[in-house]
Order: sequence, then structure tokens, then C-alpha cells
Amino acid sequence: ILAHIERYPALMEDTERLGSYIDMGCITQVNISSFADSPRKIKKHLLKLLDSGYIYLIGSDSHNMNTRPPEYESGIKEILKKCSPDTLDMLINNANELVK
Repeated sequence: ILAHIERYPALMEDTERLGSYIDMGCITQVNISSFADSPRKIKKHLLKLLDSGYIYLIGSDSHNMNTRPPEYESGIKEILKKCSPDTLDMLINNANELVK
């Protein structure tokens, strides 16, 4: 799993490289809060990657409920502004299937 791909400029800027990892069987994960909290340029690029099939699942990056609680609501709103509910469902279902 390539976790937090939004934190790695080499993966964000080079979709060919990202695609080659995916072709090798890697799964990509993005923090859902990054769709809401990141700078506009990164959010826009994340939505482009999502639309192109480069993002397989989302996660919360939550470490606990006090200092790093999950922030799903704002990320969901941003995703649904540009993507279908089916896309959001796919991201959530992929995450659920991974932990089964």
C-alpha cells in the first residue's frame, strides 16, 4: 500500500511513476481530509488522480479521538462536489475490503 500519496511530490507529479507502481500491484491511499485541507492546487490534482483511477482507497489518518480525530465530513463534501456518490462508495468499500 502506498499510503498518503499526497505527501510525496515524486508520486503526485509523476503519474507515469505512480501508474507503474499500480501496475506492479500497489494499492494507493489518500487521507480523506486532504481533499478538504490541502492547498487548492493539491486538492485539484487529487481529484484529477481520483477521476483517472489512480486512487484506490481513502483513510482518515486518525491516530486518536483527541489530538488527531477522523475528519471525514469535510473530505466527503469536497469529493462529492466533483465526483459521483458511486466513486465515494468505491473508495470506502475498497478500504473496508482491505481490512476484512
